[in-house]
Amino acid sequence: MAPARFEEVTVEHDRALIEELTRGYAERGDYFVDRLADGIGRIAAARWPRPVVVRMSDFRANEYARLIGGAAFEPVEENPMLGRRGASRYHSEGYRDGFALECRAIRHGGVRPAARQA
Repeated sequence: MAPARFEEVTVEHDRALIEELTRGYAERGDYFVDRLADGIGRIAAARWPRPVVVRMSDFRANEYARLIGGAAFEPVEENPMLGRRGASRYHSEGYRDGFALECRAIRHGGVRPAARQA
């Protein structure tokens, strides 16, 4: 979420790291899209010609909170295993911008959904 909503990151150290990582990108979200698409592509290439299942947004809230700038967007959950994960995260208004970046990464990387592979 930090690259999508950078203005909401209040921890100065996190802001500086994000600015360094995204230097040269017109939009900070483009950095996230490029890095995620590259990672998915590397895994898919290593598994070729076998299909690869990509699971998006499957971290627990505490894992997202540990990412650079993540604490600004994640609730503290008593039991993160039962919290906002997977499809419930996709549907969440608070993660909409992050999920949009994940979808862009899939499109950017040329990854085809398994249903279309024949």
